[in-house]
Amino acid sequence: MSQRVKYFKVGGRNFDDFLSLLISRVIPAVYIIILFVYSGGIVNALLEGSRANLAGAIIVPSRAAESAAEGILNASTIAIGTAGIYLMYRGGRQTMRGRLSSSYIFGGIMLIVVSFAIGFTLLRLKGF
Repeated sequence: MSQRVKYFKVGGRNFDDFLSLLISRVIPAVYIIILFVYSGGIVNALLEGSRANLAGAIIVPSRAAESAAEGILNASTIAIGTAGIYLMYRGGRQTMRGRLSSSYIFGGIMLIVVSFAIGFTLLRLKGF
């Protein structure tokens, strides 16, 4: 039976290739998406944003509740900051040339600054 599964083809590839692709690419991507969804507060926004008094508000000026749009803004802010950290990581590798490395580091710093600006603006609008 294991030999039949070994030669089973999915999308023109062997089943072993399909499993290795699933384990190496898809599962980490799903994990990162779930991490952004929870840390951005999207689940909380879906639960709290369905209240009648919060409907239509983009940013709710309360510490106890948030709207769905605010949750998406929080998750995108986290994603922008993560992209900036990744660019700085790529710029710090020793295998790159100086100008390319410097541009990666500069781009990463700019993305982190944008992320902080959006985050602090959201906090100011929330009333913190």
